[in-house]
Amino acid sequence: MSDPDQDWNWELRLFCSADIVGSTAYKARKSPTAKPEWAATFSEFFRDFPDRVEQRYEELPDRFHGCHEKLTPWKFSGDEILFSVPITDHREGLSHVWAFKQAVADFPATQWKAKEIALDLKATGWIAGFPVTNRKVRIQGSSGAVDYIGPSIDSGFRLARFSTPRKFILSAALALLILDGLDSCEPAPESKPHLFLDAVEPLKGVIDGKPYPIVFYDMRDGTADTEEVLLGITRHHNHDTLKDYLRKFLDETPRLIRPFIEGDDHLKYNEVPEVISKLRDEMRAEETDRDYLLHGDSEGPATDGEAKTPPKPMKPNPSPADGS
Repeated sequence: MSDPDQDWNWELRLFCSADIVGSTAYKARKSPTAKPEWAATFSEFFRDFPDRVEQRYEELPDRFHGCHEKLTPWKFSGDEILFSVPITDHREGLSHVWAFKQAVADFPATQWKAKEIALDLKATGWIAGFPVTNRKVRIQGSSGAVDYIGPSIDSGFRLARFSTPRKFILSAALALLILDGLDSCEPAPESKPHLFLDAVEPLKGVIDGKPYPIVFYDMRDGTADTEEVLLGITRHHNHDTLKDYLRKFLDETPRLIRPFIEGDDHLKYNEVPEVISKLRDEMRAEETDRDYLLHGDSEGPATDGEAKTPPKPMKPNPSPADGS
């Protein structure tokens, strides 16, 4: 059934996940007949971590762009908190992800390590465009609650399996958004986030299973640990090369498009792709026509005294993994 409250405005949203690492082993250490002391630890995480994320916005570097809104919890799932926020300027992506990264690094250090609790956090981030490629769904019986569904949401969950306490995994489009945001900082920040290409792996159900770049934001800011030094593992901190690679990947991969933000000042972000714009018009017309048919009007809605012509069949949706 169509949603009469469907918002047809363009929107790009950021999604970030904070997932507890080591939770199964931590909960299993106690006998099933013993007092579940772990419950208080998890309650504390669900209660306090969102506040920690909000607080980190107050520490944004001076040269980073301010944010119209802050990341807030979208849903709680198992040992994970999922956050979301609309992005109204391409420079906000860098600021949101920086604040989230600080909270993910800070919380285990201050809340768990001092208590010798063997838990850590890992993070994943991605973006999704609405209302064509992905859709908002109003949850029945819940006042104002909205869920988000679509291929971009699915691909974000697929990427989460690559995240570790060291590697804050980013979707290709989000990584590009962050790098472009970094280039828009004037003057350039003294301390830049370290983004690296870690691997190229297929994601089940994403771009027909073709290899996808696994990019991560280094939680240790490029500092190699002892094992990496001994194994001779080096990572190249070259944002220009990575940005060119990601832009080419998005442009040349079927079913993918670059993200866009209506009204953004950046020439690479303010243009709505024509194919996506046409799809939105067709979807809106089809949904409006369906509403009238459901209410018993077989002719469709009248426009200036004439019956509305039924919409033509929709063209195949390109189903980009990122973008609107």
